[in-house]
Amino acid sequence: MKPNIPVILLFAGSMIHAPLRADNTKIVVNSATGESTAIDLTTATRITFSTDQSKMTVGTPDGGAQSFNIDDISTIVFTLDSAVDTPSTEIGGLTIASQGAVVTISGPSEIEYMAADTSGRIHFAGKADERIELDFGPLPAGIYIIRANSSTFKFIKR
Repeated sequence: MKPNIPVILLFAGSMIHAPLRADNTKIVVNSATGESTAIDLTTATRITFSTDQSKMTVGTPDGGAQSFNIDDISTIVFTLDSAVDTPSTEIGGLTIASQGAVVTISGPSEIEYMAADTSGRIHFAGKADERIELDFGPLPAGIYIIRANSSTFKFIKR
């Protein structure tokens, strides 16, 4: 059975223009025979299709390309990080930074922290000396309110 080309094109097109990080961002092409091919994606990766739509070609990080016959493709999976990196921000004497789904809070002394979702459910709470990392990776996508000492800010997990 031939895959739905417009759906593949839609996903491939969205990947070409999405901001990508170098770590943990891949395309995995699964064939009908059960064979899987994983290719790292970067902002330079291009996914193209032949004019007769019989082949899909994915550029590889080393400048090469990997081609696949459309009829042989069972599924295509894109793995993406679940959040957006932000530069460090100074709030109330604390430094706040996020990388992927991890928020790091650091300061010169003890940090009292709490993180809750928009329904009020508390996911993290406690005290830490000078630095704490909150890993939102296992939690569902959404908006989280983080309070650290006397400062409040939001974190969006995508």
